[in-house]
Amino acid sequence: MKKISIAKKISIALFILIFACIFNYSKVTANSKCLAYEPEIISVTGIIQPETFAGPPNYSSIKKGDEALKYWIIHLDNEICINKNTDEINIPEY
Repeated sequence: MKKISIAKKISIALFILIFACIFNYSKVTANSKCLAYEPEIISVTGIIQPETFAGPPNYSSIKKGDEALKYWIIHLDNEICINKNTDEINIPEY
């Protein structure tokens, strides 16, 4: 059996890694068109479930006396991305 040099092994490994990254990136970008802010109307699908979080006064522990606050959270069927809002009124904070 022919020996393969370390440089050749590294080259092959890098080729495979780059191919995998490009394949995964193209799959993500092809399947996920980013959504826009208003005035566009969009549809998403998922399951809405209640989740309880700690509220006032400390927002840390219901067991230690904080108020229990129930929020309805949508767990989407698919990941989404949102385009950055660029209007003059709703400036995003970073």
